Amino acid sequence: MQAPGRLGHYLEDVGNGPVLYLCPLPEGPPTALTGSGAVIWLSAVEGEDDIPASVAGAFGVDVETIRDDVERFLDYLVASGFLEPVV
Repeated sequence: MQAPGRLGHYLEDVGNGPVLYLCPLPEGPPTALTGSGAVIWLSAVEGEDDIPASVAGAFGVDVETIRDDVERFLDYLVASGFLEPVV
Protein backbone atom coordinates (compact mmCIF):
# COMPACT_ATOMS: atom_id res chain seq x y z
CA MET A 1 0.00 0.00 0.00
CA GLN A 2 1.06 3.57 -0.44
CA ALA A 3 -0.05 7.07 0.41
CA PRO A 4 -1.99 8.75 -2.40
CA GLY A 5 -0.03 11.43 -4.22
CA ARG A 6 -2.27 14.27 -3.03
CA LEU A 7 -2.29 13.30 0.64
CA GLY A 8 -0.39 15.52 3.04
CA HIS A 9 0.89 13.80 6.17
CA TYR A 10 2.75 14.87 9.28
CA LEU A 11 3.88 12.64 12.15
CA GLU A 12 4.32 14.06 15.62
CA ASP A 13 5.36 12.35 18.84
CA VAL A 14 3.42 13.99 21.65
CA GLY A 15 5.04 12.02 24.48
CA ASN A 16 2.35 9.37 24.93
CA GLY A 17 2.60 8.02 21.39
CA PRO A 18 2.49 9.11 17.79
CA VAL A 19 -0.11 11.39 16.27
CA LEU A 20 -0.37 11.25 12.50
CA TYR A 21 -2.15 14.07 10.69
CA LEU A 22 -3.52 13.25 7.23
CA CYS A 23 -5.08 15.76 4.85
CA PRO A 24 -6.24 15.26 1.27
CA LEU A 25 -4.88 18.24 -0.66
CA PRO A 26 -6.02 20.84 -1.46
CA GLU A 27 -9.50 20.66 0.12
CA GLY A 28 -9.06 18.55 3.27
CA PRO A 29 -10.51 17.96 5.77
CA PRO A 30 -7.66 16.91 8.06
CA THR A 31 -7.83 13.71 10.08
CA ALA A 32 -5.69 12.68 13.04
CA LEU A 33 -4.72 9.08 13.73
CA THR A 34 -3.31 8.14 17.11
CA GLY A 35 -1.92 5.00 18.69
CA SER A 36 -2.60 1.85 16.70
CA GLY A 37 -4.23 3.79 13.84
CA ALA A 38 -1.00 5.70 13.26
CA VAL A 39 1.08 2.52 13.50
CA ILE A 40 -1.17 0.72 11.00
CA TRP A 41 -0.89 3.56 8.44
CA LEU A 42 2.88 3.84 8.91
CA SER A 43 3.35 0.05 8.56
CA ALA A 44 1.35 0.14 5.34
CA VAL A 45 3.28 2.97 3.70
CA GLU A 46 6.61 1.53 4.84
CA GLY A 47 5.78 -1.55 2.76
CA GLU A 48 5.45 -4.14 5.51
CA ASP A 49 4.53 -7.51 4.01
CA ASP A 50 2.37 -8.52 6.99
CA ILE A 51 0.90 -5.35 8.45
CA PRO A 52 -1.01 -7.09 11.27
CA ALA A 53 2.21 -8.83 12.37
CA SER A 54 4.08 -5.54 12.29
CA VAL A 55 1.42 -3.85 14.43
CA ALA A 56 1.31 -6.81 16.83
CA GLY A 57 5.07 -6.57 17.26
CA ALA A 58 4.88 -2.84 17.95
CA PHE A 59 2.38 -3.42 20.77
CA GLY A 60 3.59 -6.79 22.04
CA VAL A 61 0.32 -8.62 21.37
CA ASP A 62 -0.59 -11.83 19.58
CA VAL A 63 -1.13 -11.19 15.87
CA GLU A 64 -4.23 -13.38 15.65
CA THR A 65 -5.85 -11.30 18.39
CA ILE A 66 -5.69 -8.14 16.26
CA ARG A 67 -5.51 -9.38 12.65
CA ASP A 68 -9.22 -8.86 11.83
CA ASP A 69 -9.30 -5.38 13.42
CA VAL A 70 -6.15 -4.29 11.58
CA GLU A 71 -7.49 -5.54 8.25
CA ARG A 72 -10.82 -3.75 8.81
CA PHE A 73 -8.95 -0.53 9.61
CA LEU A 74 -6.85 -0.91 6.45
CA ASP A 75 -10.10 -1.27 4.46
CA TYR A 76 -11.34 1.95 6.11
CA LEU A 77 -8.10 3.78 5.22
CA VAL A 78 -8.41 2.72 1.57
CA ALA A 79 -12.13 3.59 1.40
CA SER A 80 -11.39 7.00 2.96
CA GLY A 81 -8.61 7.76 0.46
CA PHE A 82 -5.78 7.66 3.03
CA LEU A 83 -4.14 4.61 1.42
CA GLU A 84 -4.15 3.07 -2.01
CA PRO A 85 -3.02 -0.34 -3.25
CA VAL A 86 0.28 -0.48 -5.08
CA VAL A 87 -0.31 -1.52 -8.67
